[in-house]
Amino acid sequence: MMMDGIVVALFAGAALGGWDSVVPTVKNSTAPDPQDVCHGYKADNVVNVPGVGFTATLDLAGRCNVYGVDISQLGLSVQYQSKNRLSVSIIPTNLKQDNVSFYEIPDDELPQGHVDVDADPDESDLVFEYSNEPSFWFKVARRSTGDVLFSTEGAHLVFENQFLEFKTQLPEGHNLFGLGETIEDFKIRSGSTRTLYNADIPDHVGANLYGSHPFYMEDRYQSGKLQSHGVYLRNAHPQEVLIGEDSLTWRTIGGSIELYFFSGPSPAEVIRQYQHVVGYPAMQQYWTLGFHHCRWGYATVEEFESVVDRYQQAGIPVETFWSDLDYMDKRRDFTFDPETYPLEKFQGLLNKLHSKGQHYVPLVDAAINVVDENVDYNTYHSGVHNNVFMKNSDDSVFVGEVWPGPCAFPDFLSFNISHWWVNQLDNFHRIVPYDGIWLDMNEVSSFCTSEGQSCDHPSSTDHVLEDNGFSGPNIRNLEHPPYAINNSVTPNVLGGRTMPPSAVHANGVLEYDWHNLYGYDEARATYVALVEQVMDLKRPFLISRSTFAGSGKYTGHWGGDNHSKWPYLRYSISQGLSFSMFGIPVFGTDTCGFLGDADEELCNRWSQLNAFFSFYRNHNDIQASPQEYYIWPSVEEAAKKAIEIRYWLLPYMYTLLFNANKRGDTFLRALSWEFPADESLAGLDTQFMVGDSLMVAPVLDPGVTKLKVTFPEDALWYDWYTDKLVKKPSKKVKAPLGHIPLYIRGGSILPLQHPGSTTRESRQGDWTLVVALDGNSEAKGELYLDDGESLLQEKTSYTTFTVKDHILTAKKSGNFIDPNHLSQIKILGVKKSPKTVLFNSHNVDFDHKHHTLIVNLNSPSSSEQTVLSNQDTDWLDHLTLEWM
Repeated sequence: MMMDGIVVALFAGAALGGWDSVVPTVKNSTAPDPQDVCHGYKADNVVNVPGVGFTATLDLAGRCNVYGVDISQLGLSVQYQSKNRLSVSIIPTNLKQDNVSFYEIPDDELPQGHVDVDADPDESDLVFEYSNEPSFWFKVARRSTGDVLFSTEGAHLVFENQFLEFKTQLPEGHNLFGLGETIEDFKIRSGSTRTLYNADIPDHVGANLYGSHPFYMEDRYQSGKLQSHGVYLRNAHPQEVLIGEDSLTWRTIGGSIELYFFSGPSPAEVIRQYQHVVGYPAMQQYWTLGFHHCRWGYATVEEFESVVDRYQQAGIPVETFWSDLDYMDKRRDFTFDPETYPLEKFQGLLNKLHSKGQHYVPLVDAAINVVDENVDYNTYHSGVHNNVFMKNSDDSVFVGEVWPGPCAFPDFLSFNISHWWVNQLDNFHRIVPYDGIWLDMNEVSSFCTSEGQSCDHPSSTDHVLEDNGFSGPNIRNLEHPPYAINNSVTPNVLGGRTMPPSAVHANGVLEYDWHNLYGYDEARATYVALVEQVMDLKRPFLISRSTFAGSGKYTGHWGGDNHSKWPYLRYSISQGLSFSMFGIPVFGTDTCGFLGDADEELCNRWSQLNAFFSFYRNHNDIQASPQEYYIWPSVEEAAKKAIEIRYWLLPYMYTLLFNANKRGDTFLRALSWEFPADESLAGLDTQFMVGDSLMVAPVLDPGVTKLKVTFPEDALWYDWYTDKLVKKPSKKVKAPLGHIPLYIRGGSILPLQHPGSTTRESRQGDWTLVVALDGNSEAKGELYLDDGESLLQEKTSYTTFTVKDHILTAKKSGNFIDPNHLSQIKILGVKKSPKTVLFNSHNVDFDHKHHTLIVNLNSPSSSEQTVLSNQDTDWLDHLTLEWM
């Protein structure tokens, strides 16, 4: 009777009908709490692995079967993988060919952490301990302090075929960040439930959105000192995390427990350590840092070109124009509408853009229109021929509904996918030489389960395997799992607005087990295709809507379908900081908002805020009013100012992207990451840092012209616009419409380049060095240079600037030669006017006012010898400036 009851419970959801909504378990007051009814496991057969850790088996301590079927025995593996990383893996012991994809993700699909050659458990920052009383639990502590970072004491481990739960204690007043993708405050509130299930949902606050990132960082302040650690669950199944006042409960409806603990102890180190496992982000081409423009709704190529021309006439620099669905023939990927976007006319426009140093990026949806045999659409026909589409359980092609109508979906696990996908991208590039690809609708999105729409496909509610290693029949209800996650789509089922969980990938892998990896796989396949054939070894530029842990290796991300409302302006910052944590530094939100009509004041403020994100694009919906910057005079002026500042900063931003690629640094940073001694900054998400040198304090509410700005006290701050020192740690500053407060941190050296109308022109501008002295009259900075586009660089340079004892020096490594001139050095914080200034041992004229020393190296009054020495060699090879 007990077993029969289990089977009935497993199939109870099926009685609701194929797409009927279900109540999320976390909102169901009658749902059992696993901790009340489960008994956990007992550890046995412990085997030490010298220099690594140990293994053990975990045997079920008593039946539970609360939201699935208990797994009788698990394998435990604890590895001290490096000084700062510990892994804890709990996986069923009896895995076979027909169920391994239920529980494991191969290393070549999603990177795993591995044991470093010099790893030593006795030297690890972390210590693992466990007990069997009353059932198996474990804790991870920081060796230096004994502080317990993660402890499941007092909670039972639950591991069933469709439900896993583990629970850790949290300190009172915890500071927790991550667990995306969602739109909320940067700091996770107690009482929150974070659902990780990729979904096509317009940006609703608190909803699970397009990507899944099962990683969090916790900041703990003790005696005026911040220590941070991170936790990553390498599991791609639908899951949710319940954050309480003093606990965190992690629940998934499949997979295994593969936890990584990162010791930090600084936030920057935690983020680097996490990226060391999932992969460092891809390096970008220089031009991608320019301003981008797009709109869904340019109905003809003539209308598209008129926008290009109007931006030029307005004098607003646009680096890259994008196409939404408008260009496509019947909204089919890799096609051009012969009537509204005739190919010859569009090729002419593209030639015009490229001749001016501008770029073009088209949309590619993750859905291929299903057509009859007599319809000329080779993308679909060749896909069928190469057997690359997702299947139903009866081996027929799964057909969903997207913009073109009935659609098939590429299976990026299929055997022939690489060849077929390369051909589609390459053939398209041959007729329209695009510069990047925009991957959309790749959660994937399918409209079949929306109200009034349906798709016919074979139903497969259950999946049965032979009984091995389970306390009951190994049956899985794919459409209606016993535990219903809090999926925010309508209806609330796993197949809502996407493929059904029973859809089949190559090798019999089920969508239930792979859903959250679809966008990751598409980005990887696209990146590889562009590298190997399409882009002639230029760095690929990709922006993807759906992401997972490690997607930054291949793609950037934009924040999706946000709303043209003030709260979404504010949430842009928390989104950006979260994706910095997730190792995706190339991030931006749709400037001025995508859905709804933006007003002038909102667009004015947004155009300036987003100018400090790594990816800066204006984009909106076909049903919304146009919001090109030239629509409103005040927005045009504000955007010009912001873009000019951005283009001055391009070398600095490019260096940040390089450091992200090489060592996992962040582009956007929370103030608490840079000033760890100040607990008042924890969770502050109304200001942010760009790298370690710039602080942005945007206006985030309507009608505000004076803004209270927090200036961390552990630094000097200089106003970007006036060069003057800010004298108060926290004060109200003037912020009239069209002005965004921006500050340089004392101790910074910013290499700036005179801006042009494109990034290509900007790279030909003269250089200015801005030195902002700290309280010790010292400063430092960095500059990375290369050709700006090649994947494999033949010549690069990395220069470190330092100021000490009133001497500025540059130390360059590498063989890249910059042909442009250093025209000015500006030093902020020089209180007394010097008597003499020497540039490369030569006297030069200078100005000193308002505690700012200015040396104009190309001025007529400068000595001829100094000017020649500056202009005839790479200025980075020979640079000293001394004032006395």
